[in-house]
Amino acid sequence: MKLHEARFSWMQVVAAISILAYPFIILFGLVYFEPRYVGLGLLVVLLVRMRANIRHLFSAFPRPYLIIMLGLGLLLCSVLISNDPLLLRLYPAAVNAGVWLLFTLSLIYPPSMIEIFARIQQPDLPPRAISYTRNVTRIWSVFLLLNTSFSLYTALYSSKAFWAWYNGFFTYLAMGALFAGEWLFRHYWLKRAG
Repeated sequence: MKLHEARFSWMQVVAAISILAYPFIILFGLVYFEPRYVGLGLLVVLLVRMRANIRHLFSAFPRPYLIIMLGLGLLLCSVLISNDPLLLRLYPAAVNAGVWLLFTLSLIYPPSMIEIFARIQQPDLPPRAISYTRNVTRIWSVFLLLNTSFSLYTALYSSKAFWAWYNGFFTYLAMGALFAGEWLFRHYWLKRAG
C-alpha cells in the first residue's frame, strides 16, 4: 500500500467518525471551549470530509453539492466571527437540509440517489429496480425533511442535552431502523418478484 493510499483511508476514517460524532463533539466542545474554536474544528473536519472524496457519491449533482458544502462552510465561518453557540447547534439541521436537497433533486433530475448507491454494487439495474430505488429515495426524502425539522426545533427550543441526544443518538437510531426496514422489505420484494 502506498503512503498516499494509507493517508486517504485515514481521512475516510476521520470523516466517518466526524459524521457520527459531531453533535457530541459540539456539546463537549461547548463545555470546554468558546464556540468559535469548536466551529474552527468542525470547519477542519468539513474540509477533511471533502478531501476524503465523499463527494464521489454525489457526482450526479456537483453544483448543488458544492453549494451545500459552501453553505456549511459559511455557517461555520459565521460561528468563528460571531462566537454564537446557537449557530453550532444549527449545524446538524443544515447538514440534514443539504442531504434532503440532494435526495429531492435526484427525484427531479434522475438518477435517484438510491439508484446511484445501488449501481455501485450492481451497475445494470433492471427497470423494476430503478422504480423501486425511486420509491426508496422518496421515503428517504420525507425522512430527511422531517429530521431537518426536528433537528431545527431542538436547536432553537430544547436544552443542549436533549439537542445532543436527538441529533447524536435518536437520529442515527431512526436512520438505522429505516435502513434495516428497507433491507428486510427489499429481500422480501426480491423473493416475491422471483
